[in-house]
Amino acid sequence: MVGILARRIQLLFVCIFCMSISSLSPAQSVPNADDVFASVQKKYADGASMRVKFLIKSEDVRGSLALKRGNKYILEIMGKTIICNGKIVWNYDAAQKKSYHIRFPR
Repeated sequence: MVGILARRIQLLFVCIFCMSISSLSPAQSVPNADDVFASVQKKYADGASMRVKFLIKSEDVRGSLALKRGNKYILEIMGKTIICNGKIVWNYDAAQKKSYHIRFPR
């Protein structure tokens, strides 16, 4: 379950990367991934939180991710809500009306 969450978060960062590249004009060269990551990190490093809505057209997947310092986040995707307070991750499936949680090791 944690592996799926990590994969989804990686996918979200790929989406952010693609959005930042799409904002370039055609005359500009495409920067490498490290430059884009450093630019995004610099831009949002001072912020305490961030909220992103995303759409993956090829898979018709919509969702949102709210991030807060201290490894806190809320990921809503495909009828599931995954919440982390920095110590525990809850995974709620609305269709099954079930919730699971994982506690991080100390």
